[in-house]
Amino acid sequence: MRLANYTKIFKKNGLMIVAGIFTILSISFFLFIPFTNTTSRIINGRTFDSLETSSKMFSHIHLWSMPKFISLEKNKPILEFIYSKEPSNIVALRALEEIDKIILENDFLHSVYIYSETNGIISTLSGWERGELSDNTIDKLVNNNIDEATHVFRPRQVNFFNNKENTNIYSMILGKRVDNNKTTSCIIINLSVSKISEIIAPMDMNITSDLVIIDRNNKILLHPDKTMFGNSLDSTSDFYNISQMKAEEGSIETIINGGKSVVWWLDHNELPWRFILYSPKNDLYHEIIQLRKILILLSLGGSIVFIILFILAYNKITFTRNIEESIKRVIDYYPDHDLEDDFLVMSALDKKNSKWTIALIGLEKNTSKDISFDSGLNTIYFIRCNTNKFCLISLLSTKKMVEYLQEKQSSESIKNNGLSFSFCISSFTTNTDSFMSQYTLLNSSFSRKFKFERNSQIPLLDQNEKLSSSFEINENEINHLDSAIRLENAKEAWKIITELLDLCDKDGSEEAFHYVINIIRYRLFQNSILNPETIVIEGINNLNDAITDIETIPEARELFEKYCNRLQSIKTGRTDLKKVEIHKKVKEFVEDNLCNLNLGPDLISEEVGRSSGYVRDTFRSIEGDSLSNYIGSKRIEFAKDLLLKTNKPIKDIAEASGFMNYSYFFTYFKKITGKTPGDFRISQ
Repeated sequence: MRLANYTKIFKKNGLMIVAGIFTILSISFFLFIPFTNTTSRIINGRTFDSLETSSKMFSHIHLWSMPKFISLEKNKPILEFIYSKEPSNIVALRALEEIDKIILENDFLHSVYIYSETNGIISTLSGWERGELSDNTIDKLVNNNIDEATHVFRPRQVNFFNNKENTNIYSMILGKRVDNNKTTSCIIINLSVSKISEIIAPMDMNITSDLVIIDRNNKILLHPDKTMFGNSLDSTSDFYNISQMKAEEGSIETIINGGKSVVWWLDHNELPWRFILYSPKNDLYHEIIQLRKILILLSLGGSIVFIILFILAYNKITFTRNIEESIKRVIDYYPDHDLEDDFLVMSALDKKNSKWTIALIGLEKNTSKDISFDSGLNTIYFIRCNTNKFCLISLLSTKKMVEYLQEKQSSESIKNNGLSFSFCISSFTTNTDSFMSQYTLLNSSFSRKFKFERNSQIPLLDQNEKLSSSFEINENEINHLDSAIRLENAKEAWKIITELLDLCDKDGSEEAFHYVINIIRYRLFQNSILNPETIVIEGINNLNDAITDIETIPEARELFEKYCNRLQSIKTGRTDLKKVEIHKKVKEFVEDNLCNLNLGPDLISEEVGRSSGYVRDTFRSIEGDSLSNYIGSKRIEFAKDLLLKTNKPIKDIAEASGFMNYSYFFTYFKKITGKTPGDFRISQ
């Protein structure tokens, strides 16, 4: 059996092709299911990126805020309160005002204290604390480990105002002054652990995960269990082995809270801290396990479907080959053919459908090359009658068959072989007509009285003999042509002209031909926009003379198609000008409303008076990018300008730039610029 037969059947069975591809992909996935290592590398990469982001976020808090904290050491109102022998309420109020500013500018701060051994304590929690202290452990904090370095964070659990629950904070001592081994004055900055954990929480993690931070002394600085805060890791802790790892980053599988977990760690660049992220193994690989099961089922199901369809296709190949061989024998030996072949052909056709289209193709010269006329065509049977004649039997309509073969005449595959062909088409029904009677009619239709060019469609011989008196055109068709040309509807005009030429082609008489040409000519002259006397069409000096010189239907089709294309191009030009105006108006509106949180296609469509879909499509067609991307890029440019020219907090800049969500602003800014907002401000 020839490979071409298999190829043809496969083209006609889209379901089998899909099933085959589906099976191959399923089996391929099944063979490569052991991709746990690759998947782990991907998860590791994403997790390390997330840990690095958390680390950089804390660096941002540390580096960006530290200059402001240190500036308190030389702040005049604060120093005035510390060194005054008996400070007044006004002096204390000025000092309090300075530390209140720091609190307002940094959302992650819990409180700020000014400690003076002689003048008392001022805090952002309760002002000048002359009586009961809001933090009873403050004397212990400033006097224990008096030689310990300042400007470092210390984890503390403090019972503020003697509440029932302790508050976890990071405390930093600034401007410490010591006399006789006792702290006389200092400034204490308290960071809220809960707010810090929200800011540095790993982003884009679709799995259950928790973050732990420890310092070089194994003291816990952040932990999901708040009661563990400030404690030290001992050898029995689940995280002790991770704390002893010498590598700056890595990952291992270990037991956490009694279950198998995957743990990643990353050392901070500036601070002596280690960031640890852990996730239960079952949660981490749950989707992979489920995917493996699905792939196994799909591969088995796809294989079964493919085998069944292959068996059906093989049977169909054999049956189709037998029918084509019978058709070939009927054509070769008619009228002395075997009646059994005739019966087999008609039975096979009638079994599939009662209505068929038959096309006879005649090459202008003989060739032994293997030429295919059924690519993209719903051809059921394709028979090569001899070296220059082919027969197609299809379920397509006559009109569809004509369109396909006309396209085939100008195709590269025909031209490259130096070939040209003409064709004629007929239709028949198996219950009233004979296949051979239609074939005989087509075979005799290559000689015609009416002039038709080579490489054209040849009307049927019996239709060519109709009298001109029987040729009629529906008046509605003419009215529709008038309306289409007047309204510049080129597509509809070309459709009606084609139908009129088809009627002329079907009649086959010269009288009908000239009558149709004159009808079309008169309608074109009524169009004030594209008058045949003034229109300029490529390759045609005078359209009126060109219409007069038409001799064949192919020439008429070519000329009138050029006219309709020109009509369409003029209409498209006017439409493009309107789109340019809308595009300009949209850009101006975006520039003026960047701070509007509701800025988007819906708001813009109300402004320009068009639908949101039309606005999006028009903007993309001219700008080359989506409207949403354009708005986002303009907002980032605006935010960059604010970062460089103002000292506003980044959260306020995000809102001023039109971003409702700070986290999304942070992620989007880094995606566009390659830097976080804080890093961008520092680098510039």
